[in-house]
Amino acid sequence: MSEKEYPQEGIEQEIQEISDQETIDLDEWQVKNQAYLEKRAREKELAKEAEIEKKETPDETSSEETSEEPSSEAEALLEEEVDSDTSEQEVSDGELTGETLEPSVQGQEDEELAEEAEELSDEDSQDLLLVEEAEPIVGPLKLKKRRPKNPKKRAFIYKTVFFGTFLFLMLIGCLYLVSPLSKLKQFEVSGLTNTTKEQVLLATNLTESDYTAGVLLNKQKIEETVENQLVWVDKARLTYQFPTTFKIDVKEKYIVGYVKDGASYYPVLSSGETIDAAVTEEGLPGNYLLFRVTDLDLIKNFVVDLAESDLLSITQHIQTVDVSPTQATNDLLTLNMVEGHTVLVPLSELGKKLAFYEAVSRDLMIPSYIDMEAGIYTYAK
Repeated sequence: MSEKEYPQEGIEQEIQEISDQETIDLDEWQVKNQAYLEKRAREKELAKEAEIEKKETPDETSSEETSEEPSSEAEALLEEEVDSDTSEQEVSDGELTGETLEPSVQGQEDEELAEEAEELSDEDSQDLLLVEEAEPIVGPLKLKKRRPKNPKKRAFIYKTVFFGTFLFLMLIGCLYLVSPLSKLKQFEVSGLTNTTKEQVLLATNLTESDYTAGVLLNKQKIEETVENQLVWVDKARLTYQFPTTFKIDVKEKYIVGYVKDGASYYPVLSSGETIDAAVTEEGLPGNYLLFRVTDLDLIKNFVVDLAESDLLSITQHIQTVDVSPTQATNDLLTLNMVEGHTVLVPLSELGKKLAFYEAVSRDLMIPSYIDMEAGIYTYAK
């Protein structure tokens, strides 16, 4: 062999050694890949067996049913990884046969991919166990949405119901008032002392044929009729109580004094009117006002003036009333009081001046004259 051929043979020897080393490395990688594929096949078989067992047991809880979905997803992921690994293996084999990449670098990358696949498979198996042990998921509670209340609509409903009820009752009332049943009337009279119920009912001028509606429409007229026809009646008030009752509340006049005519006494009422019903001396009260006057108009003016001045209560202090005219005052009256005083006062100024009697008499220690003819003066009797 020449010196020039020797280096050529050394180069060929080195190339052969490198190819042998690559063959050794390639065999080790294929062994690891084969072991990984066998492991994945066993995992698939175990997963299929688990699915068959679950299908054979229909009484399992909802939690186990929900765990099937994650397992199937995990298997799909594993299958994709295996397919990717096999495709990568084919690509790597082609690259190695074509001598386009360095075998040592490719082997390291394949080992890293295998390790990552193992880690993913371990994590998937752990997730599968956690899903199987998990409790069934309870769906979110569905709450019914309340419709917002409309205050205007509610107010409209209330008003409609109120007015509808009111109109209905009014209709029933109107039908009753014009029906024959409204001719039935029952009267109750209260406040009577000197007048009877029959006298009051007679003064109303009502008959059995009068409708209730007619009585109510003529209510004021009936009251005035009773007041005018009965001398003892001061005020009369007519009220209606459903269905057939009418109540008449009467306020009678009271006696302020008596007028003597011979041996008889005639009552003088708070209206100034004199009653024709005579009373004997035995029928008189213990204390009373005696008018020793025969002019009935003068007596009426006397009582009316006191009533208008709200001084009728002072009649309880008066014993007698006499007429004592003078040249200066022709309507001068002489009043003898219960306290022993004598008051001289004109009838025309009775209500104006007699109002000071109580204040003046309070300062008098002995019976005195109280002259109110011109001004007010007092002097002892």
